[in-house]
Amino acid sequence: MIRSLLAALILSVFAPVTALGATVISDTEFVNINWSATEIADNTPNDSFVFSGTQVANGGNPGAFRTIVSQVSTAVASNVAAAHIYEAATYDPSGQGAIGSLNFSFDLNAVSGPAGAMGAGAVVRQDGNFFTFGLGQVLNGSGWVGLTTGPLSSLQFNPISGGTLDFSGNGGVMSFGFFASNGTFGTPSTNTAGFDNFRVEIAKVSVVPLPAGLPLLLTTLVGLGVVARRKHRY
Repeated sequence: MIRSLLAALILSVFAPVTALGATVISDTEFVNINWSATEIADNTPNDSFVFSGTQVANGGNPGAFRTIVSQVSTAVASNVAAAHIYEAATYDPSGQGAIGSLNFSFDLNAVSGPAGAMGAGAVVRQDGNFFTFGLGQVLNGSGWVGLTTGPLSSLQFNPISGGTLDFSGNGGVMSFGFFASNGTFGTPSTNTAGFDNFRVEIAKVSVVPLPAGLPLLLTTLVGLGVVARRKHRY
C-alpha cells in the first residue's frame, strides 16, 4: 500500500512541465515608417554605394512588398550590402526570456541588374551592432523564391560592426530584418529586387522549474523512513 502511494506521488510531482513557447515577429505590408535601411558593407574605392527600400502596394507574393535598389557608380569590382531592419517590433532577452535559437524566412524576387542575382540573408541588430547570416543568392528573373534558415544559434551569426551577439538573459534589446547584397564587375550598376513575407521565430530557452510538489515528496519520504524504522525496531 505504501509503495503504491509513493509511486503515485512521485509521478504527480515530476509530471511533464510545458516548455516556454516561441515569439514571432513578422510583416507582410512593409509600411515605410516601420523599416530602416543601413549600409553594412561597401568596399568601393569612392564609397559610391547608394541604396533604398520602399513599399510597393501590389505585385508581391501576394500584395504589398518592399522593393530594394542597390546602386554603385564605380568602374572597380566591389561588394556592397545594406541591412533592412523591421523597427516596429523588438525583443528584449532580459525581460522576455533568453533565446535558444532563431528561425528566419522571407521571399525574394531578384528583378534586374548586371550582377545577375541578388544576395540575401538574416540580420540581427543588438546594441547598435549588426550580425548577419547569409542565405544565398536568387538569380534575376526567377520570380518569387522562398528563403528560410534555422534554427540558428548566436555563434552562427557573423559580426559586421563589432560586438558579440548575446542570446542570454543579459543580452540587449534586439531588432531583426534582412540584408540585400550584390557584387559589381568593374562597371557602374543598379540592381533591384523585392522582399516579402518577412518572419522571424524566436525560440526561447526551455527552463524546467523545480516541481511544486517536491517539498511534499521530501516530507513524505522522511515520514515513510520514520515508519519503516519503527517497524524494524519492534
